[in-house]
Amino acid sequence: MIFNIDTIFKGIEIGMKVVKAYNDSRATSNQEIESSNISNSQQNSNLYQGTSYHSNELTQSEKNKINRAEVVGKSRSEGRQKMIENIIEKYSLQLFNPLRYTKIYTNLDGQLRSGNGNRILQELENRIRLWHYIDAKVPICIIFYNEKKKADTTYYFTTCITPESISFRAVTERNNRELDTESTECYMVRWDNIEDITYLSVIKRTNTFAIKNDPTFSLFPSNEGYSFQCEGGSLEVPSVYFANHGSVKRALVDIKDISYNSTCQNTYYHEDQVNKDVQQYQEAEKPTNFSNHQEEDLDFIDIS
Repeated sequence: MIFNIDTIFKGIEIGMKVVKAYNDSRATSNQEIESSNISNSQQNSNLYQGTSYHSNELTQSEKNKINRAEVVGKSRSEGRQKMIENIIEKYSLQLFNPLRYTKIYTNLDGQLRSGNGNRILQELENRIRLWHYIDAKVPICIIFYNEKKKADTTYYFTTCITPESISFRAVTERNNRELDTESTECYMVRWDNIEDITYLSVIKRTNTFAIKNDPTFSLFPSNEGYSFQCEGGSLEVPSVYFANHGSVKRALVDIKDISYNSTCQNTYYHEDQVNKDVQQYQEAEKPTNFSNHQEEDLDFIDIS
């Protein structure tokens, strides 16, 4: 058999092209696999970020959706408590720990803790619950605690936030005895009844909606604070009741804006369950006697 030299060279050239095409194909396939792996990794990363409350990639709307999804199936009070926990973390209230006698106790794990992570003393929690008429069965989400001393007198300024209400009280103590005549009543308002919360640069003792018998004005010549406004009137609360925290207005407004009439009831709560939860909460929190503050149609309760 006789082979032409040109035919031999042509065959070699074709063979080399086939080999090159095969190698190129393998390289392309490897690149596609690598690209696919990178894409999957990015998708997994994005998925992880999308389920993290603290991800910088999440918009507030996305966080709200996650919050609503997380409380599906819970009672009204449990759902609101979980959302308040998210607000606590959003504004880092659980980290506030300036002084020994000034604290913000927050409940993120079933226990009230100060900014250094220590649990509130049981005796102190019991006293505060007694001052605010909060039953042991009712969870407290936040306690603002401010203790001031003047000569032989100690003043305790406290605010309690529960899933359903916010309450304020100042108690005066001398020689280890609480002085009712120099303490305030406990003022409580339900979150659902608050229409607006505004900052006040000055609160005076003579203001119509100032807390009656408030020792704040004997201790401090000038007071700033917040106005809690309902349909029938307002209550003006000095910042000493909020542990003199720089600004809690945004956190308070966020809690106020948790609306169960427009979201929870229609989205993941059955109406009968909502009514049942509210009734149980009111029975647990209801005081023996009470009278309305200022006018009869006000929602601020003066508990005696």
